[in-house]
Amino acid sequence: MSGAWPIVYIICYSQSERNKKVLLSFLLNTIYLSKFALIISFVFAFQVSAYDKTDLKKAKATRGCSDCDLTSAFLSRADLSGANLSRADLSEVHGLNIEQLSTVQTLYKAELNPELMEQVKDKYPQLLEEPKSDE
Repeated sequence: MSGAWPIVYIICYSQSERNKKVLLSFLLNTIYLSKFALIISFVFAFQVSAYDKTDLKKAKATRGCSDCDLTSAFLSRADLSGANLSRADLSEVHGLNIEQLSTVQTLYKAELNPELMEQVKDKYPQLLEEPKSDE
């Protein structure tokens, strides 16, 4: 806002009414554009981090969610037993714990929070291996 003060000074001490109107219009447009840009940035920030609701429904219904985007989903009470979560994006999920992950079929190439990934590597490294195909 410090950049606007010279304009305010000019508006207050300008002799010409036309100059005052032009400068005031410029100042107001600048303020409105700044607010608009701030609001748009918040909207996009929340949309980028949202999970795909159809992927969450698919995961719950079929226990298979390969390549799903569950970023920032709430999974605190989710039953993931036997779920195929290969290549799933589970980064920043809420309420997910190592006990839930211990029951999944696979986490091959899944994205997890660093803390959870370390726990999986320590306790259940087999979940990170490529699943054996049934041929």
